[in-house]
Amino acid sequence: ADPSTLELAGVKQAVHLALSEPSIAVREATLDLIGQHILSQPQCVPIYYEAIVKRLGDVGISVRKRVVRILRDLCLKEPGSPHAVDACRRLVSRVVDEEEVQKLALRAFHELWFLP
Repeated sequence: ADPSTLELAGVKQAVHLALSEPSIAVREATLDLIGQHILSQPQCVPIYYEAIVKRLGDVGISVRKRVVRILRDLCLKEPGSPHAVDACRRLVSRVVDEEEVQKLALRAFHELWFLP
C-alpha cells in the first residue's frame, strides 16, 4: 500500500471520523493504522499527533493502551523530537490510570530510560 494515501485530505477526514466512532474496536484499529503509519513516515507525525494523544482520555482501556504504545514507540524512534518530549509529558499522566494502562506507561518509561 502507498503510505502517502493517509496524507490525502479525504482519508484524514475519514480517520478523524473513525476515531469518533462509538465502537472501541474501530477506534483501536484506527489508532493501530495511524501508529504504524507515523512510525514508518515520521514526517506525518504532525498530521495525526493531536488526534492520537486526544485518545488518551478515551473510555476504552484498549484504546488508551494503544495510544501509550504509539507514544512509547515514537519516543524510542525519535527521542529528540518535540513530539517525543510532549509524548513523555502525556505518558506521565497515565501512571494514575487503570492498572493495565498504568503498567504499560511505567514499562514505557523503563524502556526509555534503562534499555539501550
